[in-house]
Amino acid sequence: MNHLRLTFFLGFALLLTYLPAQDFAPQARKYLQKQAKAYGLVATDLTDLRVQDQYRSQHNGLTHLYLSQYYEGLEIFNAQASLHYTAEGRLLKADSRLQARLSSRANAPAPGLNPAQALNAAAQHLGMPTASLPIETARPGGARQEVTFAGGNLSSEDIPVYLMYYPTEQGPIRLAWYVRIYPPDGEHWWNLWVDAQDGEVLGQLDWVVHCSFPENYLGEGCTETGAHVHSPFAPMAGLESMNVDDGTYNIFPFPIESPSHGNRALISAPADSLASPYGWHDVDGIPGGEFTITRGNNVYASEDRDADNNPGFSPDGGDSLLFDFPLDLTNPPQVSESAIITNLFYWNNVMHDFWYHYGFDEESGNFQDNTYGRGGAGGDPVFADAQDGSGTNNANFGTPPDGSNPRMQMYIWTSNATINYLTVNSPASIAGSYGGVQAGFGPDIPNTPLTEDLVLVQDGTGNNQGCNTLTNTVELAGKIAVIDRGGCTFVTKVQNAEAAGAAAVIVVNNQPGAPFSMGGGGGGGIGIPSIMISQSDGSLIKPQIPNGVNATLQGPGGLPGFSSSLDNGVIVHEYTHGISNRLTGGPANTSCLSNQEQAGEGWSDWYALVMTTDANAVGTTARGIGTYVSGEPTTGGGIRPYPYSTDMNVNPVTYDYIKTLSVPHGVGSVMCSMLWDLYWALVDEYGFDPDWKNGSGGNNMALQLVTDGLKLQACSPGFVDTRDGILLADEVNYGGANACLIWEVFARRGLGYSADQGSTNDRSDGIEAYDVSPDCQPILIMDKEADPVLTVQVGDTLHYSLEIVNRTPNDLQAVTVRDTLPAGMAYVPGSANVTTTDFGGFLLFNVGALPSSQAFTVTFAATLIDSAYTQYSFQDSLEDDTTNVYFISGNTGTDGWRRDSLDPRSGTFHFYVPNAPALNDQTLMTPSFMPDSATKFFFWHQYDTEANWDGGFVEILPTISQGAWIDADPYFLENGYNSVVGFNNPVGDRSVFGGNSRGYIRTLIDLSPFVGEAVFIRFRFVSDDNTNVDGWYIDDLGLIEGDEVLLFNEACVFSELGDSWCDAQAFPQQVVEFVADTTTTPGDTGTTALGLLTQLGVKVFPNPAQDMVTLRFEGGLPGGALLTLRNLHGQRVTQQ
Repeated sequence: MNHLRLTFFLGFALLLTYLPAQDFAPQARKYLQKQAKAYGLVATDLTDLRVQDQYRSQHNGLTHLYLSQYYEGLEIFNAQASLHYTAEGRLLKADSRLQARLSSRANAPAPGLNPAQALNAAAQHLGMPTASLPIETARPGGARQEVTFAGGNLSSEDIPVYLMYYPTEQGPIRLAWYVRIYPPDGEHWWNLWVDAQDGEVLGQLDWVVHCSFPENYLGEGCTETGAHVHSPFAPMAGLESMNVDDGTYNIFPFPIESPSHGNRALISAPADSLASPYGWHDVDGIPGGEFTITRGNNVYASEDRDADNNPGFSPDGGDSLLFDFPLDLTNPPQVSESAIITNLFYWNNVMHDFWYHYGFDEESGNFQDNTYGRGGAGGDPVFADAQDGSGTNNANFGTPPDGSNPRMQMYIWTSNATINYLTVNSPASIAGSYGGVQAGFGPDIPNTPLTEDLVLVQDGTGNNQGCNTLTNTVELAGKIAVIDRGGCTFVTKVQNAEAAGAAAVIVVNNQPGAPFSMGGGGGGGIGIPSIMISQSDGSLIKPQIPNGVNATLQGPGGLPGFSSSLDNGVIVHEYTHGISNRLTGGPANTSCLSNQEQAGEGWSDWYALVMTTDANAVGTTARGIGTYVSGEPTTGGGIRPYPYSTDMNVNPVTYDYIKTLSVPHGVGSVMCSMLWDLYWALVDEYGFDPDWKNGSGGNNMALQLVTDGLKLQACSPGFVDTRDGILLADEVNYGGANACLIWEVFARRGLGYSADQGSTNDRSDGIEAYDVSPDCQPILIMDKEADPVLTVQVGDTLHYSLEIVNRTPNDLQAVTVRDTLPAGMAYVPGSANVTTTDFGGFLLFNVGALPSSQAFTVTFAATLIDSAYTQYSFQDSLEDDTTNVYFISGNTGTDGWRRDSLDPRSGTFHFYVPNAPALNDQTLMTPSFMPDSATKFFFWHQYDTEANWDGGFVEILPTISQGAWIDADPYFLENGYNSVVGFNNPVGDRSVFGGNSRGYIRTLIDLSPFVGEAVFIRFRFVSDDNTNVDGWYIDDLGLIEGDEVLLFNEACVFSELGDSWCDAQAFPQQVVEFVADTTTTPGDTGTTALGLLTQLGVKVFPNPAQDMVTLRFEGGLPGGALLTLRNLHGQRVTQQ
């Protein structure tokens, strides 16, 4: 599908007051209707487009509009058009993810299943208990037949079930029941689409994004270089504005990443006066906070050890809001609960206030209870759960649409360090201790020894991966299962072993290097412990198992673990999932980042890196994500395949890496690597500004570009979409000043100018490229232009310009240009502004010196002295009253064609039909023509109509072969129909010229198929009874015999260093030999019927006629003439 992109270079003033968005929905719908053909759509696909979101970015004045597509009154999943308008009201960019050919792809909105059956199918698909489904609590009904069920034991919130359409990869658009289930442990927030006929689950989406270790985490491949340590210091300038409350917090302040990277500090009154004008503990918009606990307008932070998703303990700062609590990292996190929750509260608020200044505000869907009258839905502060009890070694963030509360779940990490959990007791040949890493799901390895025999799992597939139902359940009962890595998720393996009765699981790595913590969604209900051991240890143990191996699993006895609520990089990462989901596709749609090639994890990593970076940081330093919670030093590689660094020896990833890395973490890490390069390229160019809020440094610019890029990219974006969104943001915010820098950054890692993302739902079909935009290449280039005239004839002089730009780093000394003139063109001596040599067939211009980054324009003139020409057999500029040879008729309505002088292409007059708000079917018919084997009919026209509702078309009446009017569409050679109209006009659904042509265009029709017979041509305009626009203009029409003769030539520029570039003018001129209009001077009219009628002096009256018509031949009727009279439908009335 094509995605039209219009971009403009703009400058904006900073807006300091809240301004609501202008309503651009009407013109957006008209634009999409006009561009329907370009998007592969027809009029009926655009019948029901509803505003999903529309808001204004206050800092640059852009309005972001998101339209959702409906069919038969039902929403189509992720069928969205996003359009972005400048402060002046011009369209900046449009993206379409709309579905095409709805009427042939979508089934009827008549479900075979009822809502309860759909809920049952969804629950079964998720492996949830279905013996007693929740009861129905409400039936809102409507077109989508909505029913609400109580959550019961399935969901911690009510379960909505309603009809939607779901596009499938196979092509059909299926009627489906949408079901949303939020399981009580909060680890998932399921959105499912159940086929409304047979109960098949067509699609499944989780609003909760998990950040545990991905299965193919390549920790062993990470390179550890450098360090990133902060010393204690005051908060960075620009983060706080004024003392809007008296809160004081003892935390690890911005930008310290974790306890490993710096010390705590007491920070007073950090709330920002613009983003949080009443402080962090207010909700009513009146001075004075309502809460003294870690709760306020932006976040409610508490513990949730019992994993019930209800707020637990929150520390209380008292009337003075003093949150200064002890922190003991040598004991389990529960001991320092108040300090940990305070840190979580502080960083959620910092994120809210910080990103407010970069455009994540109320209108764009930020997280606030009270929006203080600034737009947005409100009622959705973050629920931040510290020390969540639903798992370990993990963190997640669930983002529903604007107006519903997101949830951040921060778990305790039991370390990724290898610990001797496993002791082999027998046989003696392999007895001893073995290191392992505990899984991020399920219970901890018990401190009480668990001693049992080891048993290799069997699932009937011939391997030991345990991905299917296990078949050796008798042997496994009460034993320790041994499973090979690979083939399915870690959670699936452990669940299958538990179902077979195993007491614990040992997973053997299938790659060299150290083991790591196993992650994965859906492990909240697992009741047995599991660890991973290395491939080398497994190769010693596995061969002995058939002969009997006895072993003991035992925990380390009280290691404290790490609270992810103290790893500020992890907090920022999770919060950013909320930002990227609310900004991509608009705040009401948080399902746009469910495709394979989206970079959600990458944006989250990048924001975490930026917000834990200071003026002393260096781009080449290796930065790992999550080093604190994974028990690594600050120099550790973290939980991604490679640490982040601008040094490609440390981080070698390119665009092609997404084809083999995990989805979504590995894929996202590739985009983060590119964005991290961009951050440092901008800092290198503009410096680092410690004023994060109002600064103008490269760090500020990077933050603004990436955030605005999220708003400007399409729903379900690929990497190219993300790159282009950032480039467009640079045009809007900085006039495109950084375009070449941005191109160079992305091209360095394979996302260059020629890169192709393919389908955004497939991360394996992209093509990487390392080139930059031609505008940014360090080359010598030239642009050739000629006089903007469309036609020339012998004797005319044309003026040419050759703009040469030296983009190389070299000061060139001998620049020359060679221009080959078309045949028949002669250089005008002395017309060039540089020394010129005329070689008779080409010109050589001596430009001379041209310094680096400088431009020079060569100008000269040439005259057409001899040439073949385009031959006209008929031409009419409509300057004389031609109503006696052009026939006007109205089939429906009264707003017909007329000769007018409103806006001619040439001369004074033209034909015009208005686009009135009434049912109309109006025709304008030419005289007849007798085409030869190479005859083409042309006409110039412009139109401005109500797109997809009103428009014009052309019909041909071949009097012998057809005898009836036929559509000219199959015979268009140039500028055919661009739009369609629906059924609410007199002729119904058909292709037309519609919308706005933006000036006159030429349409060319091939008449050679009708050689030897007279043909009529008519222009027919139809409209419905709504909306008054302009209309359709016709001017300058005629017949061309044979081929057109065009002036087209090329010039090339050269330098002494071997640089070269060639270019031709964009629009070649047509060489003509003009003839007088046949409407005034017949001349040699050849075989045209018009010429004959003119010679005979035919008069027709009345015209048009209904019951009787008189034909007067003032020049006499020649003998042997056959006179045929036809009506305006081409039907023969009489012949004599």
